[in-house]
Amino acid sequence: MKNSLLIILISFSLFGCRFFDKPELIPSYIYVDEFIFTTTTNQGSDSHKIKDCWVYVDQKLIGVYELPAKVPIFANGTYQIDVYPGIYKNGIKEERIIYPFYTHYTGTHELLPENVIPITPEITYIDGLNMWIEDFEDPGFKWNVFATLSDTTMFVANPSQFAGLFEGKAGLIKMSSNNVVCEMRTDEPLFDNLPRNLNIPAYFEMNYKANHTFYFGLLHNNTGLTSYSKETLITFNPTTDENGVPQWNKTYLYIPDVTNFFQSATKFDFFINVFNNNAIDGIEIYFDNMKVVFE
Repeated sequence: MKNSLLIILISFSLFGCRFFDKPELIPSYIYVDEFIFTTTTNQGSDSHKIKDCWVYVDQKLIGVYELPAKVPIFANGTYQIDVYPGIYKNGIKEERIIYPFYTHYTGTHELLPENVIPITPEITYIDGLNMWIEDFEDPGFKWNVFATLSDTTMFVANPSQFAGLFEGKAGLIKMSSNNVVCEMRTDEPLFDNLPRNLNIPAYFEMNYKANHTFYFGLLHNNTGLTSYSKETLITFNPTTDENGVPQWNKTYLYIPDVTNFFQSATKFDFFINVFNNNAIDGIEIYFDNMKVVFE
């Protein structure tokens, strides 16, 4: 019995080293501070809100990291590193995705223990995109008032008259206690080609600043109907900081979340609603760099 127990203890000691005392691989690191995003003249602003980096090693995802990120990679040797830009879909932190219309970084690096490799991805829009842009820099703009509902309208705010604009001019909905509703809409034939498949991406990008709630949605016209129906996509809350001062924000709205419900629609457009049911003075909602992007 004693001999058997001794054999068991010796065996555990030998094999225990193999399973429990195996030296851990010392990681190497990449450090991603930010993405550098550039646009061409016909692609509008280079404003973005890239929140994360999605890191792949030899085409295998190793993790999603909030920027700035020091990413441990438990591998030594030469590998292909791919870094993709991540956003919050519909502005929701829990819906982190790779933005499909931005390019990504790819490079080959030698990974050495404890070594830190700085990477600053330089990205652009991918080629072949359909893109509608409203940056409010032209004398006119591409939003029309719903005359039957609205008692005010959007107008172009000029930097010489309004402080704190984002990039040059901006669209502004300004309401006093005498105004009850402002409803604006687009009228763009390109939107009739928006994808209706939930898995085919299309996005509405927008910079905005607001001290009051507003609504953004889709207008759709089905075959045989003479007027549009409305479907709200998202409710925007005020973008005020802890001191009550409105701040600029950017969002990426996933359009197929609504278009997929209207397979027979022959026309699509967008609308913005602001309701002032409590007769509040001083409502100001600013818009800039609106883009509809799809393939």
